[in-house]
Amino acid sequence: MPESSTSHKVRQFRFGAFELDMRLGVLRRDGEKLALPSQAMQILEILVSSPKQLVTREQLRQALWPDGT
Repeated sequence: MPESSTSHKVRQFRFGAFELDMRLGVLRRDGEKLALPSQAMQILEILVSSPKQLVTREQLRQALWPDGT
């Protein structure tokens, strides 16, 4: 269940055994911090920030490589 911060933006997400803290850029599984590459973290943040919405490959490409890299 998402938790709200004082700014009312959802910055923490829980799904199954995982907890994502976007403020700290940390993903944990059963309380243990996982090493996650930067781009994987960015993709995860985009996906959890868009609940019940389709995120296209093009949207991900633009977010990760905005200058058409």
